[in-house]
Amino acid sequence: MPESAVQQLIRECSRARGVSLGTHYCELCPPHVQTPGNGEVHIISADGTIFCAPQMVGHYVTAHDYVLPPETVDALMAPRPFTWNDTAERLSAILHDEHSEVGWRVDAAMDLSNWQDARAWTALLHASQDEALVEVSDMQIGISMGIFWARQGRVDDAIYDSSLPQVRWGIYREMQRSRPDLATGLKRPPDGYDY
Repeated sequence: MPESAVQQLIRECSRARGVSLGTHYCELCPPHVQTPGNGEVHIISADGTIFCAPQMVGHYVTAHDYVLPPETVDALMAPRPFTWNDTAERLSAILHDEHSEVGWRVDAAMDLSNWQDARAWTALLHASQDEALVEVSDMQIGISMGIFWARQGRVDDAIYDSSLPQVRWGIYREMQRSRPDLATGLKRPPDGYDY
């Protein structure tokens, strides 16, 4: 598997969806090694196909030589952002729908970062102001917003400064990871929300 695909997979594994109250430990590792995992990852292809895998798939690839199906590797290597399509439209509708299950809305906020489109941005901005959704999503809405801004090469200071603390932490962390040059100009968010 190409190194760029492995790195993208590891990145996706850091943003698990559908996290539950339990933890799974790798059954392939020796008993004294406890590699934990929880939830699933979504790997999205340019045509909008969503491949789901256990969050531990990155560990299985790097530690146990698991080989992903070629279609999944192609999806990992597809250049982002994608062109707006039906999948993006459905994800945006889920994120906007306050009656949708909250976990699906969080997943949609995370998945929409694969598209650089005003409709995705509008949905994320709307979601970033929903206190209950932000509370459940932790920093994930902010990370998705940070991905947008990293691609644009700029941060909207007014939106950043007025965002909820968890959103700011997500943006701040994403800028530190992907665009340290942009992170230097950001005010550190308040402590207590960086979990």
